[in-house]
Amino acid sequence: MPITLQEEDEIVDEYVNLGASLNVIALEHNVSASTIGRILRKRDVVLRAQGPHPTSKYEPEAVIADYIAGMPLWEMAAKYSVDVGTIYKLIREYGVEPRRMARKAKDIAALEVAAEMYYQGVTVWDIYKDTSIWPARLYRWLREHNMPLRYSNPKRLEVDPEVAAAEAELVAEMKLQRAQRKSREDSTDKISGEGK
Repeated sequence: MPITLQEEDEIVDEYVNLGASLNVIALEHNVSASTIGRILRKRDVVLRAQGPHPTSKYEPEAVIADYIAGMPLWEMAAKYSVDVGTIYKLIREYGVEPRRMARKAKDIAALEVAAEMYYQGVTVWDIYKDTSIWPARLYRWLREHNMPLRYSNPKRLEVDPEVAAAEAELVAEMKLQRAQRKSREDSTDKISGEGK
């Protein structure tokens, strides 16, 4: 839905007279910060440098605490009347590990645990149940790190019957999930096709 001229006037007033940041105005009008910037430039408003507004008062420790607690960046920007770039700058200054890096480290740790379980003889199905790591992902990670697979022989001459049964169960479960997903997609396609 396009922004009306009256809304554009409100945006200019909020930015120039009230000192609101692009992110705060964007949240209020349910558009992106870049759209707000485009409107302001169209109205010949000189944009402020990114960072806290001179009237913006916040405690850096509170911002860091909210970030560590998992508050979304856009919500923090609105709460403290700062841009997201300012939040990232504080994170770097305080030596806090960015969340995406922390998630990646957790993923790697989970894969290392899964690999250890794999080499202890735990079935891939049990590894999946314990760690939520799909067998294909585990196998890919093992290959990427040049770790030998338990069955390097494609014909699997020495197959433990219990392991083979568990892996067959896993394959059957994955096929069932794939079929259910396909069925849902097909029904969604039929419904969307009927509405046309």
